[in-house]
Amino acid sequence: MATARELSCHTSRFCANSSPFLFHTCPPLNLPHHPATSVGSIALSGVLSLSVRERTREIGVMRAIGASSRSIAGLFIGEGLLLGLLSWLIALPLSLPAGYLMTRALGAAINGEIVFHYTPTGAGYWLVIITVLAIAASWLPAQGATRVSVRESLAYQ
Repeated sequence: MATARELSCHTSRFCANSSPFLFHTCPPLNLPHHPATSVGSIALSGVLSLSVRERTREIGVMRAIGASSRSIAGLFIGEGLLLGLLSWLIALPLSLPAGYLMTRALGAAINGEIVFHYTPTGAGYWLVIITVLAIAASWLPAQGATRVSVRESLAYQ
């Protein structure tokens, strides 16, 4: 019968090697990314809401020259998507050394071996997740931008 330490090391080795489905097979290693993605989405939505507020005059001018609600919403959703993709591009090269150091630290903490295994499909999954979250976080600010009337925006100080 295996001791708790042997089971822990076996589970850790299994979890580290099971990427790209790491979040399905090893829930303890999955926990850190949930709050980070939630906070990132909320922050992106806040930044875009502030951008809508600051660009109220610009939105009014675009409305005055005939811009549709769809094109105005598209501008803000595109801006959110661009910010999300840039964050993914910045995080991608930083994730390799951070992941390696994290597995080393976790291995030292449990006094076992965790093998770092990077898969490009995992980066692809995160690209899809970031894209969906960026569009979702941009949706409400974009809808707010479409509700700005010409009269309201020109009176805005």
